[in-house]
Amino acid sequence: MQTRRSTYLLGGALVVVAVAVALVARPGSRPASASASAPAPAPASAPVAATGPAYAVRDVVPVKPRVSPARPAAAVPAVRVPSPLQGGTVARVLTVLSAYDRPNGRPVLALGPRTDLSGPRVLLVSGSTAGWVQVRLPVRPNTATGWVRRSQVTLAAEPWSIEITRATHTLTVRRAGLVTARYPVAIGKASTPTPAGLFYVTDLIETADPGGAFGPAALGLSGHSDVLTRFGSGDGVLGIHGTDEQSSIGRSVSHGCIRMVNADSLTLERTVPDGTPVVID
Repeated sequence: MQTRRSTYLLGGALVVVAVAVALVARPGSRPASASASAPAPAPASAPVAATGPAYAVRDVVPVKPRVSPARPAAAVPAVRVPSPLQGGTVARVLTVLSAYDRPNGRPVLALGPRTDLSGPRVLLVSGSTAGWVQVRLPVRPNTATGWVRRSQVTLAAEPWSIEITRATHTLTVRRAGLVTARYPVAIGKASTPTPAGLFYVTDLIETADPGGAFGPAALGLSGHSDVLTRFGSGDGVLGIHGTDEQSSIGRSVSHGCIRMVNADSLTLERTVPDGTPVVID
């Protein structure tokens, strides 16, 4: 269910330098540029409209997106929620919908079928019950979840996963739990650290400026910086991307985003689909 590619975020490694860049969105991918900011609490009576990571559309130039290979359909009604490093189940949003605090409960967030970067919106599944699916939401706090109606999403199995080990500045890619690649990365510095937690890929993008701050490719994530509430024109959304500072790889120097060697960022962006679980430990 891979769909788009975009260039991201909080300005640097997990928090990409928010610069106005032209990105090339591929089918099944999206472009994005964002930073972290906590949205105001939702009123008890109405859902908060959300488009996922707050990238500014003006910061990217969407191009022809790339359609990713179809994923095997998940069993219904059973929903598999494996360990994140074993992959997961992804829910693709089919229409404008509300996420609720519990099945038949209070609406807390409104989501459309596409992100700000015009890519298909996918959500990582964390649980299920009759007629409902629990999903991780691409908003603050980073642990936010909600319930959506099963009839408003399509479920699919996702065997890929990404693990970022901050202590060793390493990014590991797995398929069905087996390591397929390992790359050196840069992470956030002490004042703007890369947050730990479970996230997922929301956007896939190839930039129009391979030699720029984001390098040739970026993956937008569902998480946000714990420190930066604004970055550039976004709200501190995290991302994995290339960089024009190749000497920073292997160090803790970014605003929170994960930086990769440019060639590695392009390989990763062309390998994993949107919805891929991302564990940062």
